[in-house]
Amino acid sequence: MGNILYSFRQSKARDDVVNWLIENKIFYNERKISKYEPLRRIEIINFLKLSDNGFEDILKRNLKKIEIDGNVHLIDELSTNQMIDMIIMKPLLLKNPILINKKKIIAGFQSNNMGIFIPKEVRKIKLEDLL
Repeated sequence: MGNILYSFRQSKARDDVVNWLIENKIFYNERKISKYEPLRRIEIINFLKLSDNGFEDILKRNLKKIEIDGNVHLIDELSTNQMIDMIIMKPLLLKNPILINKKKIIAGFQSNNMGIFIPKEVRKIKLEDLL
């Protein structure tokens, strides 16, 4: 699996990630999430496998409550399956965009952490150029 950029809507953060990837000559495929091409359960499970802190890493900040069938529930009270179902129905609950590869994930644009997607050999060359 190469780098996959999941985007849920056009945003400055998504544009920043795309620009960063292009500037650093990092190949990626973009997966645009929509009503017609929703996230799949296996994709969300993969996000969770790659994250250090589970849902906390991929959900929007300060998301404490969610409405299900007209009832408000605390996020902490929902099961993993319920959360995955909610994300499939409402992908905007997730940070945008999400960039993954076989071993790494970044949710949202974090310029100081993006370097993990630069191949080791390239990082080494850039470091040598600085010295």
